[in-house]
Amino acid sequence: MISTNAFAEWTKVGETEESDDGFNVYIDLKSIRKNDTEVKMWVLHNYKTIRNYHIDKDYKFLSIISHQKFYCKDEKTEVLDEFLYSGNMSTGDIVYSRTNIKLEPVSIIPGTFAENLFTVACGKK
Repeated sequence: MISTNAFAEWTKVGETEESDDGFNVYIDLKSIRKNDTEVKMWVLHNYKTIRNYHIDKDYKFLSIISHQKFYCKDEKTEVLDEFLYSGNMSTGDIVYSRTNIKLEPVSIIPGTFAENLFTVACGKK
C-alpha cells in the first residue's frame, strides 16, 4: 500500500467555479519524474461535497489521489494508480483503490483539467 499523503506537498493548479459540485486540483511538484517523452506525477482532486463511485458497491469519497503518466509527444495521459479517500485532501480512510491500472492512454481534451495538468507536466499549451 502506498501512503501518498505522508510525503506530498500539494500545490493548487486549478479549481472549478464556486458550487456544490466544485473541486480543486493539486499536484505534488516533488513527485514529477520526467524522461525524454513521458512525465509521471501525483495529482489530487479535492471535492467540496461527497461523491459516489460505483463499481461493485457504492464508495463515498471527498478526494482522489492518482498517479498519472503524460505522453508529451502524443498529447495523451493515463492513470496508473488511484486512491479514493473518505476525507478532504487525502485524509480519512482509503475507501477504494486501484493500482497498476492497465488502460489505454487517452487524448488530452482541450479546455479540461487534463489539459492544465498536461501543460504543467510537459510545458506545452
